[in-house]
Amino acid sequence: MNIKAGQLQTTEDSPSSSPGEFWSSLLRIKDSDDVYEPFVQCTICQQILSYDVKNETNSLKLHVQNCTKKINLPKSAMSIDCYTNKIATLSSDDKRTKYGLMKTIKSSADILIPDRTNISRTIKQIANEYRLKMNEILRKELKQVKLISISIDYWKNSYTGDNYLTISIHYRKDNNPATYMLKTILFSGTKSGENTV
Repeated sequence: MNIKAGQLQTTEDSPSSSPGEFWSSLLRIKDSDDVYEPFVQCTICQQILSYDVKNETNSLKLHVQNCTKKINLPKSAMSIDCYTNKIATLSSDDKRTKYGLMKTIKSSADILIPDRTNISRTIKQIANEYRLKMNEILRKELKQVKLISISIDYWKNSYTGDNYLTISIHYRKDNNPATYMLKTILFSGTKSGENTV
């Protein structure tokens, strides 16, 4: 079957036995002798689909509906790169990957979410970019600060049961408090003073 070579041609004629709005998005295929082939072409995605006049057209109707939904995504729909960065940022911010991922997915479940391998590759890149920014900010601001405080916080991921230790720095700059999370690590010990040091 070769439409491009001219052996077959498409036509907008819908079958008289199957009236339906969805036929406006399908082209029937016929050969050079005007005999219809058992296929149609979707004008939205250009895909060739199987069709026989004797069978029902539910699958064709569903195909057209799905294609129409894909092209009618709102203009504000985020690209895959935006999702990858958003999910990776949530993961690197609070180390609670599942929680961050679920917050992102719930807000727009109809849009394709990137594969988890793309996200894990992006996490490292974003973390390195944040580290460089953090070093720059702290070097600049700590030159003007007289007092700083370092705090630690133990917390537990309720989903996995893992314990974490987060180290933060606190200071005041221009009478405004500033707090930065310096590091979060998986913590297997008990929450005691001797394990903290």
